[in-house]
Amino acid sequence: MGKYTRLCPKCGTEIKHSEKSNRDSAVKKGQLCRKCGCNTPERIQKQKELFSGTKNPFYGKKHSQEMILRFKNRKVSQHQMDVLKSGACAKRGKENGMYGRSIYSVWVEKYGKEEADKRQKECSRKKSEWFKFHYDPSTHKSPPFGCGSGWGGWYNGWYFRSLAELTYMIEEIEKNHLRWSKGESSTISIFYEEDGKIRRYFPDFIIGSRMIEIKPVKLMGTKKNQLKKTAAEKYCQDRGMTYEQLDAGILTFSRLVELTMQNKVIFDKKTFLKFEKAKETFNKKTETHKI
Repeated sequence: MGKYTRLCPKCGTEIKHSEKSNRDSAVKKGQLCRKCGCNTPERIQKQKELFSGTKNPFYGKKHSQEMILRFKNRKVSQHQMDVLKSGACAKRGKENGMYGRSIYSVWVEKYGKEEADKRQKECSRKKSEWFKFHYDPSTHKSPPFGCGSGWGGWYNGWYFRSLAELTYMIEEIEKNHLRWSKGESSTISIFYEEDGKIRRYFPDFIIGSRMIEIKPVKLMGTKKNQLKKTAAEKYCQDRGMTYEQLDAGILTFSRLVELTMQNKVIFDKKTFLKFEKAKETFNKKTETHKI
């Protein structure tokens, strides 16, 4: 138990892990120990602000005596808790209470058809909003081709998450022989608040004392990006660094095809399928122009 160890990037406390993959993931994300990550005065105060008083979902409610007795008499071993958390005990197939049923049918039984129709309509609306993949609620604009849409892979062993990042690697970092590191793999974590929730942000590149975020111009003014930018600028100011947001553009598709043929760019499995489909379209257009 706990044979894999690492050090907290903030206080240097030794942290033990039972699995190597968990340890490596924690190192990559720059996770802090419990004392640094959870019990800081700032975090405690923030939690109080978010969940105290009427903001607490349980405000004004009480457990019934029956539920209190159930809590007191409940005996669950650590192994059972691990099984419950993993979902291994979930009933499947015909043993599952929802087998052959839909949530809509449950709503009809519980609330009646009129209320079920209202809930179904609201659920569809929320799903529609979520799938629009919008950054700015006022525009609902989708990002440019290959930017932030999962075009991930490796360029000469360097991992990229978008074609914009790949372009910056080639046109700026490689051309100028810059020494750099990926923000996601460093110990840098920037926290910001969005809609009452605390979120974490990792910059794209760290080049010396420069923190670089690759972002198309059309997305720089969005609400989410502005929140990240404000938090990042404060983070850099406190540490003697500079924060920059740059539009690196996108490589031409013909250049992308050339790099893949030279085995300099290797896409991950999901992106490879997208690339092959886009290449078919590209080849058809090229043949049409030749004719």
